[in-house]
Amino acid sequence: MPRLRQNERERAIGMLAARMTQVKVANHFNVSRMTIARLRTRLKDTGTTNDRPRSGRPREPTLRQDRYIRIIHLRNRFVHVTNCTTTHGNITTEYLAQTVRNRLLKLV
Repeated sequence: MPRLRQNERERAIGMLAARMTQVKVANHFNVSRMTIARLRTRLKDTGTTNDRPRSGRPREPTLRQDRYIRIIHLRNRFVHVTNCTTTHGNITTEYLAQTVRNRLLKLV
């Protein structure tokens, strides 16, 4: 199911305020009823419909380093992913092979 954008969340809250049922609002936006219920609960608890901060590990390679990985593999398609390193100044960074594969899969 698609996520609701900020303006859609605000419209959904407006529909709920206009006494529309959660089921009708959910069908209108093509989301589950629980999504609308959680949205209403979040509005009551925090006073806002904004996204909560995401937890998790930050991206290891930056976007600039992703471009560098891409350029290296476009220049020489026979470079093995386990040999992929990037050098910025005097700092050399090695990436996990799976990270490089994931970045290269986004090219396709």
